[in-house]
Amino acid sequence: MQANKKFLVICISILITSGCSTLTPRDIDTLPAPAALPEKSEQGVVEIWYYNNITLSSVSGLDSLARYPDNPDEVLQLNRLEGPTNRGDRYAGLVRGYITAPADGQYRFFVNSDDDGQFLLSDSTSPSEARVIASVPGWARRGEFTKYSSQTSGNITLSSGQRYYFEMRYREAGGGDQFAVAWEGPGFSQAVIDGQYLSSFSQGSQIYPDDAQSVAGYELGYRVGFFDGKQALPFTPAYPPLDNDQDRLYDNWEAFYGLDSTNPNDSNADTDNDILTNYDEFWVGSSPTIADSDGDGIPDGAEFAYGLDALDAADAQADFDNDGFSNLNEYEAGSDLTDSEDMPVQTETRTAGIWAQYFSGKNFEEFVLARVEPGLDFNWGAGSPASGVPVDRFSARYVTQFTPPHESGARDYQVVIKRDDGVRMDFDGQRIINTWVDGTWGVSAQITANAGQNYPVNIEYYENRGDALLAVQFVDTITGKTLNSADILTVLDLSDPSNQSFDNDNDGIPDVWEQQQGTSVYVADSAIVNNTAGISNLEAFQTNVSPWTLEALDEAVSIVPGPGQSSVTLTWTAPLTRVDGGSLTLGDIKSYELTYGQQPDALNTKIDIPGQETSYTTKELVKGTWYFQIRTYDYNNLYSPPTEILEYVMK
Repeated sequence: MQANKKFLVICISILITSGCSTLTPRDIDTLPAPAALPEKSEQGVVEIWYYNNITLSSVSGLDSLARYPDNPDEVLQLNRLEGPTNRGDRYAGLVRGYITAPADGQYRFFVNSDDDGQFLLSDSTSPSEARVIASVPGWARRGEFTKYSSQTSGNITLSSGQRYYFEMRYREAGGGDQFAVAWEGPGFSQAVIDGQYLSSFSQGSQIYPDDAQSVAGYELGYRVGFFDGKQALPFTPAYPPLDNDQDRLYDNWEAFYGLDSTNPNDSNADTDNDILTNYDEFWVGSSPTIADSDGDGIPDGAEFAYGLDALDAADAQADFDNDGFSNLNEYEAGSDLTDSEDMPVQTETRTAGIWAQYFSGKNFEEFVLARVEPGLDFNWGAGSPASGVPVDRFSARYVTQFTPPHESGARDYQVVIKRDDGVRMDFDGQRIINTWVDGTWGVSAQITANAGQNYPVNIEYYENRGDALLAVQFVDTITGKTLNSADILTVLDLSDPSNQSFDNDNDGIPDVWEQQQGTSVYVADSAIVNNTAGISNLEAFQTNVSPWTLEALDEAVSIVPGPGQSSVTLTWTAPLTRVDGGSLTLGDIKSYELTYGQQPDALNTKIDIPGQETSYTTKELVKGTWYFQIRTYDYNNLYSPPTEILEYVMK
């Protein structure tokens, strides 16, 4: 089996170079076993190999040792490029692996060793291209990087995310011993290279030559073999594969996709108009006759241009630049999938109503519940707005948007409020009413609004004792008519998933979450703490807990009568964080699973609802009590914990 691998590499190299192979093949069956070399490269660590009992006058003489480099006497693991001190005398050390640059730019390297040492760096992952860029000709103390000018490299250009092979070699004769390699680069000063930028050397990189020609040849052989196997085509032992018209597309592939194996020009054609030539499609692995090979809504050419996988439908719902919009959303909107600053233009969908939040205490001390109210005309008498809200000493916040009904120009409107007790009102960010005292006398203010413009409205109210009352009217000063709330007051439509990311006060917390969890939509309150543990509103949002109780949050679900007499409509808010605190974008959600029934322990009806939906209307339900539960299913095939069981009485 090993000999076959060697033969394959040699033959592929001949194919690419179109002549005799210039490679010197390694007989991997006769190589000494590198007992300490791991099978796979591991990120975060490197290994140091020690060679004991040596008497060399210079580290340059290491290559003359018969056991170097494959048979060390001892192997240790390091999590940074700095070795232990005072190990002993008469030994040499070798560290090799890969360095990954954190950003594009210019870097300098600094080496320190006792005794002499050399630091080698490659322009790629290839060991054969490694060269000495810094050295210690004598010895240097620990942390001493400036004793010799040769300890500092010149400026070296590295690319972000690319791995570069390196070696650190040093020798110890007697006395103190140690080594360290530091670097400086874009945005950071000199520091010993930490494990997060290192990866270990492995056996895998030693099996095949890693020059560009061999790598390209191996990839070609892999693609040919993979395609033939996937399509169940007859195995052909001849290599290279037959290419009758010499257009770089082998005949089996052309025949399968209906191309002409006698026409050398169809290699550069774009049969399916997806911006990829037929030759490009072969190397990408996509279909030359279907513009969207994986059917995810993004053409193959666009996926290739943005670094996505033209054969993976799931990546359309991922969020490549973490800006809250899926790759498909961005492609459809024409924004850049890789630029978090370039996002689709958001268009609000709104519905008539007022967002209401109710609290116990006169000053919003404890959040009780949130819901949507149809208007601002409440007369609770000696009662309260809802179950759980006390009849006395409660407070409320109402958020909505005012759109004047007139068709052109500016017009004045009178805001008239009846109240018992305190009330204050902000219109377009300005406080126009501030009667934060007990009492029942009416208050009013005049506002000016331009046709076609929307104005945020925030009203806060408290009840002390006795009866409770709040009624807010908008009156046209020209006609004298009181306006209908449904015609002028709107909120974000909670059933539209595209509204989930709006953040009017730019405090990092979406409006929908703020409304449902009792924080302010129009005041930047991300740093405010509403609990005894010191957790801010933003931290609560990021970890998916209540900012008041720190209890884990489920999807907020509401149930209202449906359009039919025997149906209900469930509306919920998509979760924004995972159980472990990680972010969850709308594009991550594949579907929702709704289960319901007439016994809480027998929810025997199951409905799968697409992930872009956040509401569902049931079919005919018989009279009686019904129980509902929802959980989220993502593209990683993971389910969220289910919501609490919700109860609804069908009358």
